[in-house]
Amino acid sequence: MRYIPALLLALIFCFLLPLSATANDMCDLAQAVTGKAVKAFEVDRAEGLKLFIKAKELCGEDADIAYNLGVAYYRYGRLAESRTALEKAVGLNDGNADALNNLSQVLLELRQDTPRALSFAERAARLSGEPAMTDTLARARFASGMPVDALKELHATLDKKPNTQLQASYDELLDGYLATQVETAQSGKQDQALKALAALDFEAKAAYTRIQLLALSGEGELALKAIASAQKQFPNNSELRNADDEIGSHVAADLYRQFQSGQAGQSVARAKKLAETYPQVSALKQVYDKLFDAMLSDATSIAVPEAVAHKSQQVGGGRTAQLLAGMSGGMAQNSDDIDLHVDVDQNIPTGKKAGKYDVAVVIGNRTYGTGGVPNVDYAWRDARTMRQYLTTTMGFDPGMVIYAEDAGYAKFNEIFGNERDHRGQLHNFVKDGQSRVFIYYVGHGAPDLDSGDAYFIPVDANPQFLKTSGYRLKTFYDNLAKLPAKDVTVVLDACFSGNSASGLLFQGVSSITLRNRAEVVKPSDSVVFASAADDQVSTWYPEKRHSLFTYYFLKGLQGVADANGDKKITVAEMESYLNENVIWMAKKLKGTTQQPQVSGKRQQVLAVLD
Repeated sequence: MRYIPALLLALIFCFLLPLSATANDMCDLAQAVTGKAVKAFEVDRAEGLKLFIKAKELCGEDADIAYNLGVAYYRYGRLAESRTALEKAVGLNDGNADALNNLSQVLLELRQDTPRALSFAERAARLSGEPAMTDTLARARFASGMPVDALKELHATLDKKPNTQLQASYDELLDGYLATQVETAQSGKQDQALKALAALDFEAKAAYTRIQLLALSGEGELALKAIASAQKQFPNNSELRNADDEIGSHVAADLYRQFQSGQAGQSVARAKKLAETYPQVSALKQVYDKLFDAMLSDATSIAVPEAVAHKSQQVGGGRTAQLLAGMSGGMAQNSDDIDLHVDVDQNIPTGKKAGKYDVAVVIGNRTYGTGGVPNVDYAWRDARTMRQYLTTTMGFDPGMVIYAEDAGYAKFNEIFGNERDHRGQLHNFVKDGQSRVFIYYVGHGAPDLDSGDAYFIPVDANPQFLKTSGYRLKTFYDNLAKLPAKDVTVVLDACFSGNSASGLLFQGVSSITLRNRAEVVKPSDSVVFASAADDQVSTWYPEKRHSLFTYYFLKGLQGVADANGDKKITVAEMESYLNENVIWMAKKLKGTTQQPQVSGKRQQVLAVLD
């Protein structure tokens, strides 16, 4: 009897009429019924299947009839019944390579008994070297946990004799393997994924995917080394040949982030070394030039570009490409378009000159060296830029600006006085009834663990002993109330919760216990801007290289807060602008609540722009 051939890649069956007869009359009749079944099945599958079943009933011990019934059941969508019929066919004739092959594929599709599926596929491949058998064997090995063996054999077969159908299967299985390794890396098992990719040492796409993973996980320099090695191994692979700048863009993005984090010198030195080591990678030369210029101009903020998305024609379209694109975040902007300068640090507007006796205090506490207190990374930049706005936009005489970076406990007492004597440097600068006072502080604050009193944290203070090393907020306001000034404006970019963007300031203490319990009375005729409520954290805005609150305060002074366009920025306008932007951006950046607090005369004018 002539039987249906092996399954094609998509398990598409075709039915053929039997050629030989048996001595058994019932089996002769069954062959005739099979002939009718083949024609009927192509018109009406249900009617055709009935005839195949009838033929099996007439001659139940014929291997070819059982095989054809198994094929019909499969095409009808009944995989379990197909399995039973094909198992019968193999039991009657275990030398039928087509039956063995198709039974293996049905088991694989059912995801049942994978070891038997592999065994049937191996027997079929030994009996026949047709591409269909090779394909099924590869899939069975893949399903049995031997993907490298499966891909290696398919690859070797295709090297000897190209075949369109086998190539399609190889590409499909390879994409599945590579995608699995990308997902493994995404789950945190980077080393495992890289090892699995290295196992396909015969496949350029695996080498490229490994390089991509290295670059996307911050190992850009290892990725550049891997490219050089892969280019030697696969000299004719266009994807690897053109990968230098693509991977270089990932390395550049990492250098930008390092620069943005405050490590300007380190990032520039690293960029210089890489540009010299890999002169063929234009992205590295470009990032070095831009970072070097930015460092010289003190432009310490960068809008970090996204890495270049994978555009491979070889992997493109598969799940691997989609996963890699997702990890890289999409297309990069051209580095020529990257602005290395912070917008609020540029084009600072000029404004009306302040009074002759107006005085300002600016303190930026960045570097803390006691008790494990984390640094406030952007405090110096915040303070320096605020000083520029005070002299340029708000019109203060530079000689009337008391400026300090990393102020210790003694410096606080020197400027503001202490509990025993309020007459510090600020008091001495104030002219009775004529001076307007502006104070800006950025740094840490915290409550005393026993009393709940709020304290500024000088850079030499120990948060565990604030009563003796911190500067009490009540003392600060009490002494301001004793100044003979016309009015006082205070801007505090600090939270007094004992928490910070870098974590808790206290060791072994829960944030739940950190609460300001003592009420602080602010002086009359004062305006106070606080960056957050007492129980909130003042966060940072890394992309802009400023604290979040200070960035938007400066942006407001730049003129954006001038809601009515009269060139006068009032307390009310600044409050509205801060609430609109700080609250939203804190949630966007950190998922936290940061609500600026404002008290005092809302009609007071902060700056009058030219």
